[in-house]
Amino acid sequence: MILVTSFHADSWEKYAKRFMESFERYWPKSVKLHAFYHDGDLPEDAPKANNIVYKRLEHEDMLKFKENYKDKNGGSPYNYRLDAIKFCHKVFAITEMAEELRLTKSKQKWLMWLDADTVTKKKVPLKAIKSWVDPEADVVYLGRTAIDYCESSFLGFNMAHIPAHVFLEDFRGVYLSGELFGYREWHDGFVFERLLRMHRAHGLRTHDLTPECADLEAFNSSPLAKYLHHFKGPTKDQQHAPVRYNHLVEMIGFYKPKTLLETGTWNGERAIQLCLAALQASPGPVFYTGYDLFEDGNKELDDLEFNAKANTAIELVRKKLVRLKELHPRFDYQLIKGDTRETMKHHKVDFAYLDGGHSIETAANDFNNVEGSKVVVMDDYFIEDEAGRIPPDKWQGTNKVYDAHEGRKFLIHSPDPVNVGGKISLAVFVGQGEKEPPNMDRTAVPIIVNPVDCVEKEYLFDNIKDNLKLIPKYIGSKFEFHEQKMLVVSGGPSIKENFAEIQRKQIAGAALVCVKHSYPVLLEAGIVPWACIILDPRPLDGESTHGIVRRTLFKGQSDTIFFVASMTNPEVTKFLLDRGDTVLGWHAFSNASSKLPEMQNKMLVTGGTCAAMRAVGLGHTLGYRSFDLYGFDSCVEEPSKEELEILEPETKKPKYLEVGIGGRKFWTTGELLAQAQDFERLVARHDVDMKIDVFGKGMVPALWENMQAQREAPESFFKFLADCREKSNG
Repeated sequence: MILVTSFHADSWEKYAKRFMESFERYWPKSVKLHAFYHDGDLPEDAPKANNIVYKRLEHEDMLKFKENYKDKNGGSPYNYRLDAIKFCHKVFAITEMAEELRLTKSKQKWLMWLDADTVTKKKVPLKAIKSWVDPEADVVYLGRTAIDYCESSFLGFNMAHIPAHVFLEDFRGVYLSGELFGYREWHDGFVFERLLRMHRAHGLRTHDLTPECADLEAFNSSPLAKYLHHFKGPTKDQQHAPVRYNHLVEMIGFYKPKTLLETGTWNGERAIQLCLAALQASPGPVFYTGYDLFEDGNKELDDLEFNAKANTAIELVRKKLVRLKELHPRFDYQLIKGDTRETMKHHKVDFAYLDGGHSIETAANDFNNVEGSKVVVMDDYFIEDEAGRIPPDKWQGTNKVYDAHEGRKFLIHSPDPVNVGGKISLAVFVGQGEKEPPNMDRTAVPIIVNPVDCVEKEYLFDNIKDNLKLIPKYIGSKFEFHEQKMLVVSGGPSIKENFAEIQRKQIAGAALVCVKHSYPVLLEAGIVPWACIILDPRPLDGESTHGIVRRTLFKGQSDTIFFVASMTNPEVTKFLLDRGDTVLGWHAFSNASSKLPEMQNKMLVTGGTCAAMRAVGLGHTLGYRSFDLYGFDSCVEEPSKEELEILEPETKKPKYLEVGIGGRKFWTTGELLAQAQDFERLVARHDVDMKIDVFGKGMVPALWENMQAQREAPESFFKFLADCREKSNG
């Protein structure tokens, strides 16, 4: 299999770097990636690997096309549907690769395309990749039932079949001849779909990976979403959702509205977000009214209202809201289709959010129809960016309404950019007697997690009793402190960037300690840990919280000593002992284990809820006082929309949380947040005689950096005393 992508040199830091780094980390070495770059040089920090080939995209045919049709670039105001220049790079990269395979008579069967605004979340098995392509098909794609063109972020071409070659020749030919400019839209998705239908009528065999998908999220609802996430549209330029939408949800929680209205419902995702926030904010009924053109939208109206989003069928949105109503019986809704200048009547609601037509006339009409509501929020109030740029006057419908309004009004600023320059704020209008909006100029809201044992206490007791018999030797007392440094390596992905540093410190004499998730990663890099800390009480063949079968984490055998907590599942202990590993036992403190009679008069090690933090506590027991921490990322890649809907089975709260530290945003889980919380508690104590340094990327390093910045540089007591004596003598 060959994988192809392309990226503009300017997009490296925005998203392409994430694509390349996650590919190198998680994809099988048997899959070769051909990464085409254009309009600039290859960045110096581009990952190097045997299965990555970088190529400058400069085929004569493409350069000629871009020169001949340089004005076909979306126009002003920008409309992606008419941007042939931007999207032609994909076409020429795919077809250039196909031509090379044909000329070299390569035996590679499948040529796959993947957009560079995609990130790989976890290890992708070769078996999974093979399941994405049907061996009987000529072309594999992501279809959408209610939109007249497919999702082209992933494509597959069976190069063993002549029809696939013929299709790709036509794909290139449509651009070279200029034929596409006779089509309604000029982007690659529309052109691909049109050709697909024509070739299918002549026998092309196709396989649709998303036959049931109706909305725009074909990729993130496909089988690929288990391993990959596609940052569609504006989100490709940022790690997280636009900040102003977080502000919007926060205002919902603050005002607790029972009646909501939205113009510009589009695909219904924002409606779901707002209504869920309202349902969580108060116990009463919540009613939503949504206005949109839906499928009645057309290019003429889109141009008039400066809309660049694809139109969505009203039935697709209704299905989502029906599902929300099934889950929350106190919720109800109505959807109204058409131009709001014709369909919208006067409303007095608790909370109105206006993000429909952006012309001055439509913005004024929509606001006049909700004026008198308790709170009205209008999107797209534009301000200048650092370069002094701002969208043209005709786009500034919200600005005109806000400037003309004489009542109580507020601007909630955000760093969210406009593609033509400028930044986007929310304009908030508050009725008499209502509170002004909350202060949202803050970077973090404390989230406190209260961890509990991950298994029942009886299960834990059985583990301890069995291990007391299995493990021949236990650490029974504290050791005298010494000067040797301990390196504690957790399972965060940032450790890969620090292999050389870790190895250098280990060679210099530091004791390298890891956890089960970092153990195979270190071995693969040729680094053998001195010790591995085991704490998990769950079965050997079960999946860890990272979705990895625990047995596979111990597949690499070495001279590593395994420090196994007595609460560990005995299956793990037996496995390690049976294969001849050195096993030393220790007792971890927990609310349950501390009450067990067998634990009386035993030394119990504290330190945190996870093995990595408990390793610090164990290291302190062993006499270490200096610790360098690696891989304490405590965060995950931005979850997909589907993942954001996942609830924890016990608490029924969202599994994934967004937190802020020092102005930076991170996605995390309750378990990972507990690690960060344990770390914060540890370093905040003044009675702990340890020197700790944190290395890498992620939440704990950011937390450490933030805590250090908030502290004054400690002054030497002896210097302080000398200064006092000098002043006294003087």
